[in-house]
Formats: sequence, C-alpha cells, structure tokens
Amino acid sequence: MSAHLQWMVVRNCSSFLIKRNKLNYSTEPNNLKARNYFRYSRLIHHKTVGVESAADGKGVVVVMNGSLPPPSSGPTTTTMFAPRSAAPDT
Repeated sequence: MSAHLQWMVVRNCSSFLIKRNKLNYSTEPNNLKARNYFRYSRLIHHKTVGVESAADGKGVVVVMNGSLPPPSSGPTTTTMFAPRSAAPDT
C-alpha cells in the first residue's frame, strides 16, 4: 500500500492523535516534533530516528529504526552530556 494512501486512512483516526487548541498533535514513538503531519509520522515512514533518556538517567540514547530486519531492535547510540557551565564572572 502506498504511503499516501496509508496517511489518508490514519491521519484523522489514530490512537496517538491529540487534538488541542485547534491543532493536531501525535504521541507516536520517534516523532520528535509531535506534529500530526505526513512528514513526521512514524506509522507511515519506517526509517525513523528517536531520542530517549538513558536507563541510568545520565545522558540520552539516539535510536534509529527501519534499516535492519525485524528481529533486531535497531542500532542505538548513547550520548552523555553535562549541564552547560556558566561563564566566569568578571
């Protein structure tokens, strides 16, 4: 089935859809903008990139899906970060 036909079916009746302040938002996994648009939809596009917090709470995990066969969960990359240090007072 084509991606545009799938979008016509799910754009108004998705379980991830939230309608708030006359705007449509989506709570799909790996939808970084949280917008209910064809461009950002995880339900339509299978190659996605997502950002999640690390298990220990010290950093973020970048998750890439869609390029590997289904049995694997996809490659993940953990990035550690520290709070931005303030400029020294003069």
